[in-house]
Amino acid sequence: MSGCAGDFRQYKELDKVIADIESTKQKNNEVCDETDKIANWNIYCSGPILTAMNLHQVEMDSKTFVDRPLKADPDVVLQEFKKEFGKTKIANISVQKLINFRNRFFGEPGTELKGCVIPEWKELPPKIARIKDENLKRFALFLNQRWKDLCRQGILLLGRILDCERFGFVPNGGRIYYLRRSQPPFLTPMMYEYYEATGDIEFIKENFNHLVKEYEFWVQNRSISVMDEKGYKHKIYQYRTISNVPRPESFRADIQAAVEVGKNDRQKFFQDIASAAESGWDFSSRWFRDRNTMKTIETTNILPVDLNSLLCWNVNILKYFANIIGNTQKAEEFEKKGQEAWKALNAIFYNKLKKAWFDYNFRIKSHNTLFYPTVAMPLFTGCYTMLDYGKSTKVIDFMNESNVFNYPSGIPASLKNTGQQWDLPNGWPPLQHIIIEGMRKSDNPEAQEMIDVTGTIPKPGAGGEYDVQDGFGWTNGVVLDLLTTYYDRMTIGDIGQNVTHGPSVRPCRSKTYRIRYRLVPLLCITVFYFLRL
Repeated sequence: MSGCAGDFRQYKELDKVIADIESTKQKNNEVCDETDKIANWNIYCSGPILTAMNLHQVEMDSKTFVDRPLKADPDVVLQEFKKEFGKTKIANISVQKLINFRNRFFGEPGTELKGCVIPEWKELPPKIARIKDENLKRFALFLNQRWKDLCRQGILLLGRILDCERFGFVPNGGRIYYLRRSQPPFLTPMMYEYYEATGDIEFIKENFNHLVKEYEFWVQNRSISVMDEKGYKHKIYQYRTISNVPRPESFRADIQAAVEVGKNDRQKFFQDIASAAESGWDFSSRWFRDRNTMKTIETTNILPVDLNSLLCWNVNILKYFANIIGNTQKAEEFEKKGQEAWKALNAIFYNKLKKAWFDYNFRIKSHNTLFYPTVAMPLFTGCYTMLDYGKSTKVIDFMNESNVFNYPSGIPASLKNTGQQWDLPNGWPPLQHIIIEGMRKSDNPEAQEMIDVTGTIPKPGAGGEYDVQDGFGWTNGVVLDLLTTYYDRMTIGDIGQNVTHGPSVRPCRSKTYRIRYRLVPLLCITVFYFLRL
């Protein structure tokens, strides 16, 4: 890739922001450092090489550089950089020399990851075999084949458990620059799905303590005490990484955004950006004080309803696991924690006027009652009493009043068009899945009826800080889950035109599986292209 020096270098403010970061170095919490006992932290997490590559825009995006593997030991690379550029101010380094240095000491992105064989993979899994519509079955088989292409060593379920054993939580990704950010706590629900499919109780016994360890990470590092209107205190969770510097994978974007923020507010700004990335919603009006612009981001003031619903689900699953492995003490402990989590969810997040659950802003002591698909998360996780039949109905009423079911291609991530990828007009497969499954699990006939939504052909979405990728796992996963869950009701007629009720399907005309879609339908899939091959 050739150098892309240009616009980025023209911003004098950028060099000043970087200088300001250096001036506060003693107060900086890096995304990883020597305490992680990883030798290359001062190449990929901070330091002059990372700064130079980004300031001079050697790559098309920041993530490309930090995903390049080293061709030599980290100490050698650092010494050679110092020898060649140590006497030159970073802003004055020759771009061509920097490109030459990169080519000497760094490989192509992703080449250090090895493919893997999935021993349990089957060409025709029983769940796919029972799909009635032959066109959809062909597509499901095509997606099933993709898992073999996408598999990489260390990223299966066992890899996530080993991460938890080593770090105490599941990092936001498989790179060292994610070591200060967690993944949303889906490991325990993943284990539950695995157990339900296999009945492998020995695997649960072997890994139960790791699941408890991840839960305790959230208790110890991401919780605060919040008082409700009746004066009772509750343990509430939030996304709150300690990192307060630019994210290496989005270094340029973070520096550019920080230009509009005052010097004294930048560390908090970077922390809020990284905390939003920890949530997976990077970025959204959910986190913005003015609901519109990045410079007003305040993630660490927000108590997210989806995270707290998810951790409520975690403790209920941990109670279930403790019971089946015979750990009575832990079962009783998590029974109590489950009751506390349910009470907290309803005391802090439930809005009596709107009759639904919402994010809570701790700074202003108020709910954000704008629509986001997270309103359905308590239905998805089952963290409300089934005896309160009316609550699921009221959630549907709120969604109806927000007109989100009237969008022809699926439910959007929000109703605010900010240009961010987790806002209108974008929709994401996991959000569609949460809403569909939340309604199905609710045991509410009216809610279950609402999953019959038709759509028109969408276009790929926009936003984000690096290029879209092929074969994105959660798109494939959501499609396969819905195809196999509604195997007997979902059909597709003439491609691109007729769709029968199921959860409805409207094929996309995209030629690849993309990370994001523009208002994805409830099953935004590339059937149209695939069936023409």
